[in-house]
Amino acid sequence: MNSPVNVLVDSSFLLPTLGVKVAQISDSDLRELAKLRSRVTFLCLYQSLVEVLGKVARAAASDKSALESVEAGLRSLLESGVYTWVSPSVGALVEALEMRRKGHGDVIDNMLYAAASERRALFLSLDKDLIDFLAKNNYSIENVVDIKRLRSLT
Repeated sequence: MNSPVNVLVDSSFLLPTLGVKVAQISDSDLRELAKLRSRVTFLCLYQSLVEVLGKVARAAASDKSALESVEAGLRSLLESGVYTWVSPSVGALVEALEMRRKGHGDVIDNMLYAAASERRALFLSLDKDLIDFLAKNNYSIENVVDIKRLRSLT
């Protein structure tokens, strides 16, 4: 049996677990990812929690029921074993700052990309702005995948 493929997950894919809908991610997409669990090790950066909690807080400002599912969602993300939580290395953090210096302002996305690249992991992301920035600045985008491409590689 082949060893699982490491896939670092963009924060957007964590939001549905916390009750926040993401227009680009359907329920079918989430079911597809669940089917890949036997072939994929899903990695998440702890820093992604900062980003998702900020988005949950914004959603909860206009919808009080949004907070009701957050605790269960956080437990699922952190305790279910679906995700392996990791920290970026010093090298990945420096690379993220370099990306910021070159013009990509989302430091969390920069950390995600840099950590995935350093770990030689695939990076599951739908962020067109990030992908465009990477291509424009001669970063490899070979490891950046969407769900369809991930399915074909595993």
